[in-house]
Amino acid sequence: MTVYYLQNELKAAAQSAQTGVYSALYLEEIASRLGLPAQKLAVSQVSATPFEADDVVLVGAETLSPEVVSALQAASAKGTLVIGFATKGAEALFGCTVKGKVTQTDLYETVGTFTAPHSVLPANKNVALPVMADVLVTEGGKVQATVQVGDQLLPGLVAGENTYYVPFDLPYVVLKIIQGKPVPEGPSNYFPVGRVPDGRALSYECDSSQPLADLYLLMLENLLYSRKLPMLHVLPVMKDGVTPADLLFFYGGDDDNTSAELDERASQIMFAKGLPYHINLMPGSENGDYTVDKEGFEKIIARGHELALHYNMTGVPFTEESFRQQMGTYMATYPQLPISNVAHCLANVGYAEYARWQAALGVKGDGGRQGTLNLADINAFNIYDYGFGTAFPHFVYDDADHGSERLNFVGIPMTYYEPRIGGQYGEDGEKLHLCADNAGYYGQTINLFSHPHYVAFYSGYDSTMTLRAFDTILNHCAAKGWQVYNAGTDELCLWWMERDAATLTANKQGATVTLAGDSPMVVKLPACVDKVQVDGNEVAVTKKTIGGLDYALVVVSGKGEHTVTY
Repeated sequence: MTVYYLQNELKAAAQSAQTGVYSALYLEEIASRLGLPAQKLAVSQVSATPFEADDVVLVGAETLSPEVVSALQAASAKGTLVIGFATKGAEALFGCTVKGKVTQTDLYETVGTFTAPHSVLPANKNVALPVMADVLVTEGGKVQATVQVGDQLLPGLVAGENTYYVPFDLPYVVLKIIQGKPVPEGPSNYFPVGRVPDGRALSYECDSSQPLADLYLLMLENLLYSRKLPMLHVLPVMKDGVTPADLLFFYGGDDDNTSAELDERASQIMFAKGLPYHINLMPGSENGDYTVDKEGFEKIIARGHELALHYNMTGVPFTEESFRQQMGTYMATYPQLPISNVAHCLANVGYAEYARWQAALGVKGDGGRQGTLNLADINAFNIYDYGFGTAFPHFVYDDADHGSERLNFVGIPMTYYEPRIGGQYGEDGEKLHLCADNAGYYGQTINLFSHPHYVAFYSGYDSTMTLRAFDTILNHCAAKGWQVYNAGTDELCLWWMERDAATLTANKQGATVTLAGDSPMVVKLPACVDKVQVDGNEVAVTKKTIGGLDYALVVVSGKGEHTVTY
């Protein structure tokens, strides 16, 4: 029971000569996100691979040779599921004929919209997904979803005998939505660099109130569902070590070099509420001049809260040297390397530079991915939006000139910016309830981002609006009976890396799970499973519907290898 994702070594090696990326590389990230028992397979090795009936093969926008097509046909005939994404030269394999192509004229143009019934895409709301790629026009096969291109209604998902065919490069679409596009230098009259929402690839005509990239992955998960594959869950275990979380909220904000007293008071208030908190500390000058001294730093850390660097790129060149210089002042002031940072005013330039440069400094992630703007107010509050298409952390891929390398660095979306209830934001909490309901349905990680200014009654601001927002969303979850994991940004970042480093292999008796760290992990098993043993001991099974799909959840704990049987 292995999910193979094909890679063309020749294409992967030629990245620096290409415009854009070799999109099939992103199948690795998709497999990791879904928690699949996955394995990379070179296209040149397909003919020599002894596929089993319960295996799956994912094929990107490749042009396959007759020999590879023949090998995949033979595998499919004995039960192997083959899923292709704009794959060419394989009409006999997928049972449909390519009759033409709708060509994308710009790299980030939305060519059309993909729609699927609930049986294919079990979302909690019907939504059209953007297709930001060429669309091959096919004929034949069983059409299960469509792509609307202007007045044309084209096949969007074609089912065959143990095959599915998506006539566009879905991995590349997901990559573009999540990572966004390069950010040019911003307006010089205020910011010397652009704000991160400038990098949003999604058209503002798209309904980004839904996690559009995540929904593409949910569709793929549903296509695999009948295979009854074990998977690693995208959420951690509650602090009791035995209960799977239903959703996760993480909390953080930037201090903008305001005052040490503000940061201390915000930490005290969040601690009194029993909540984690992450504060990014901004230097006041090129010499550092942070408002929080080492003693104040250690007091906040002692509460279990997190501190990191708040880069100020609004007065200096956006260069690797500027990143290195500010990290130098931070390390000269404080005793520990930050784990996940944010840039002041979410400023950014380029594509993956912010990730590459920070990864080289030992930083693990960046939490400054706010994907939408209120054009009437650049600092508008109470914004809940999936502007980069996902609620989840994701590993950042470098540009083609750097080999499209998967960096050891996590981008973390800022899904809910400055939540509020009361005053001009209303008393009903409708947006907060919607956020919680989506998170509960899909099993999401959600950032409730709040500056210390608005937690700690700074300069006369009525912080009850922020604190009531936290109470409102958590009380709503409690009323639903959901297990909520509350975390800091660093905690989520490090856990996500541990999850990615864990391995899962499957067989007919169960699975082998190898944990790279000390954090327990949740394994999603087929819903029909009632009794499970981990390392020979029977363990509790939690039945849960996640994203419209039914699973049995079990917890695996302890660094090293574990045997799961069912």
